[in-house]
Amino acid sequence: VTASANLNYTVDAFEGEFSAQLGWTYRSGVSNERSKQSLLFPQHIAAFNLINAGISQSWDNHRVSLNVTNLLDKEYFTGTDNSMIGRAVSYNPRKFMLRWTMEFAG
Repeated sequence: VTASANLNYTVDAFEGEFSAQLGWTYRSGVSNERSKQSLLFPQHIAAFNLINAGISQSWDNHRVSLNVTNLLDKEYFTGTDNSMIGRAVSYNPRKFMLRWTMEFAG
């Protein structure tokens, strides 16, 4: 089971547009009977909740954004059992992203 909810707020500010976002994601735990054959792939990946957030400011042809994934730095893992790449588990720590974009008229 996967569920998510997002809140977005936008207001005119600082001679442009200011936006704030807050997102929540839930993913239920998964078990894999086939993983018993491998000591490298866990038999169960626990459920987790994630909070992501971001703010942005735009003006003229510029936009600056700051986003944070896994805001609470929750330790969680995602798993893949794909015959093309094999079995894999990845840890996803908190990440900060700063982006500045400009649009040019054509």
